[in-house]
Amino acid sequence: MSVFGPAGDTLLFRRYPFEGVPIPAAVADSVMSARERQLGANSPELAAAFRKGARLPRIHPPVASLIVGRDGTVWMERPGDAGRRVYFVVDSLGEPVGTIDLPRNATVSAAERGRIWVLERDENDVQSIVRYGIRWRAG
Repeated sequence: MSVFGPAGDTLLFRRYPFEGVPIPAAVADSVMSARERQLGANSPELAAAFRKGARLPRIHPPVASLIVGRDGTVWMERPGDAGRRVYFVVDSLGEPVGTIDLPRNATVSAAERGRIWVLERDENDVQSIVRYGIRWRAG
């Protein structure tokens, strides 16, 4: 993680362990096919050139989304289980605070160290904003 000041100077640089989550071959193929269809609508030659030269990564990026908390905490959603959302949280100095695990239908919209505001969708796709308190485990 890098944090830059207004003048572009590096204020903070930290590395965190990351275990790559493989992109399944079927997903990669679907992405390639969809892009080929888009390109092929205009030019079959362009679609063929894309298929020949395109390279997809083998793993998902380490961060799927990121929220900067109201208190300077940073909430990084990690790719993972299709049924869950996992957020790795660090404080304003880059020190790890912990990890939270949410259902897939819940997305962090705002956060601070002791609470989060989550947008949840129910089985009818109705959205609700829910605030949760968080107690971090020591250690």
